[in-house]
Amino acid sequence: MATNIMPKNARNRDAALFNANNQFGGNFMTDRALSYIAYAHLGMIAIGGAARYYLGLVGLLPLAYATNALVVVAVVLWLVISIGCLRIQKFEFVMIVSLTLSFGVAVCSNGKIMAVVFGVYLFTPFMLGVFSSRELLERLIDDSRFMLAIWVITLIGISWDKITAVPWSGFAFDVGNVQVAGSRDWSFEGVRRVAGFARSSFDASGFLLVSAICILSRNRKSSLFWILWLFTGIGIGMTTSKGMLLAYALNSVVWLWMRTKARTWLAMLPIAVVLVLITMPMLPLITQFELIRPGDISSSVFGSFFVRLVYTWPEAWELLFKAGNFISGAGVGSIGTPLMLFDPNSYNSADNVFVYGVFIFGIAWLPFLVGFSIRAASNAKYVGVSPLSTLCFQMSLAVLVYGITTNVVELGPMSLVFGALSRRYFSTDRVHYSYSNNVLGLSERSSI
Repeated sequence: MATNIMPKNARNRDAALFNANNQFGGNFMTDRALSYIAYAHLGMIAIGGAARYYLGLVGLLPLAYATNALVVVAVVLWLVISIGCLRIQKFEFVMIVSLTLSFGVAVCSNGKIMAVVFGVYLFTPFMLGVFSSRELLERLIDDSRFMLAIWVITLIGISWDKITAVPWSGFAFDVGNVQVAGSRDWSFEGVRRVAGFARSSFDASGFLLVSAICILSRNRKSSLFWILWLFTGIGIGMTTSKGMLLAYALNSVVWLWMRTKARTWLAMLPIAVVLVLITMPMLPLITQFELIRPGDISSSVFGSFFVRLVYTWPEAWELLFKAGNFISGAGVGSIGTPLMLFDPNSYNSADNVFVYGVFIFGIAWLPFLVGFSIRAASNAKYVGVSPLSTLCFQMSLAVLVYGITTNVVELGPMSLVFGALSRRYFSTDRVHYSYSNNVLGLSERSSI
């Protein structure tokens, strides 16, 4: 006789789905342990600038990397246990094989072993998100107090840094022969980019948006809803992170739109964004742009975007065709921070998640991003109905929008979320549910 996995009075669609998923093969305790490690890592990233500064003053700077080491150990142990117990899932297997092949391509194409190893290390937060996806996404909704604490700390740090530079702003330390920024202090268009307690304005703005979405996905009817969302926008505005401001604007549209019944139109947003994400950095390949001196574009509101269009992306493609090709890429560690540390003369940040992924995985990254956006769009019909679907849709929108001008994978909070969402969308080990009308009145699909 079939076991009834649904509670008699199921009022929480997401809890029912989560419990059922764990009953059908999920290792709840392993996922929970990984989610706690993910939380510890997020907490350290949120105060990363301040933590490195004060730990450095007392000679304990290595402790700032304790959670990074924990993430690496957790990912390796999870792999060993999962492979040993033969319980690794298809998407996880595909990601591991893809990274292994990328490792081989990188070693053959450039031979910079340290850059390649560091590139793999940068993917560990993404993989932690993949491995802890089941528990992490549920916990991000349920643990409102933790996410509220992150939100408050981040907003206070940004405000403090905006009023007067925090003591750790511009702090740097040496790793071997390379100087590493403990907290970035830089300006663009004459405007200082504030990071608060974090290491960069990117991390700070990302934390504000991610924590706000987590809090509000389950508390949409709270009287403080629009107050918290308004201050989130003000905080992101103080960081002057234009990519995150665009993500905030589109998510604001979603919050307003979900109060209507026209949710189907929301499904167009992720697909439209991914088309822009892929098309914009490809323009330099088909259109000859006239070189523009930085001084000529500094007065533009979107000056940093034009710097990417005129300089960053064309140089990235040139680097790709020199080190590899569009089909197989150039391998892990061939773009971004690994180059900055181990081959500074070739450094290019990519500043686009499509460009970054093509370097690492080649043309296979294209269907991955398109599939990600389509799976995200499938959540649109449940936005405002299911807290988990609301969270996934808005987080996906934030990842894709911010991915237009950043590589996402090297940004701690966004990388974790990106990995967790990818595992949820592409997983094939889920049970397809068909609930009765008196319980939920809908059929659950694998991508919801």
